[in-house]
Amino acid sequence: MAYKKSFYIVLIPLFCFVQFFAIIFLSSASSLPKCTNKDYRNDCYDEQIFQRDGARGYKKIYKGEWLNNKPHGEGFLLIKKHEDGAINSGSYKGSFKNGVSHGHGTRVWNDGLEYVGNWTQGKMDGYGKIYYPSGRIAYSGPFRNNKQHGQGTCYSIKGKKFSCSYVNGKQTR
Repeated sequence: MAYKKSFYIVLIPLFCFVQFFAIIFLSSASSLPKCTNKDYRNDCYDEQIFQRDGARGYKKIYKGEWLNNKPHGEGFLLIKKHEDGAINSGSYKGSFKNGVSHGHGTRVWNDGLEYVGNWTQGKMDGYGKIYYPSGRIAYSGPFRNNKQHGQGTCYSIKGKKFSCSYVNGKQTR
């Protein structure tokens, strides 16, 4: 048991470093031109750092496509929380629309939990899958308003598959 815990203590910071490296150093996969106006980004590709200080401070680094000065199209967002834990750290890679995740994308939290699936106006919505930090699937099925909702398939940590049902994020069977 101690071995598993120490494994995750090393794995999670390493994973966060890899995310940071990917956003900063990987080249653009976009066919859009590089943004030339830093005050107003439109129909171009660029990187932007957003930061809020204070008790609920965070730092977000977005690299991707822009439209009307908002992330729009394909992009990568790295989120670093303030030390008080008010904001979940992690990353999102996928489609954006009007500044929020919309379409297909992958969200990885700092604890290694991962969601791959559909997003609507910044929320998990439609079909998606949740993966344990180990990479094994935990749930496959519908989401609504950031919560599991409907008939899906659940998996134990050891991989045992069973039918499950959720209503607004609460498992009913």
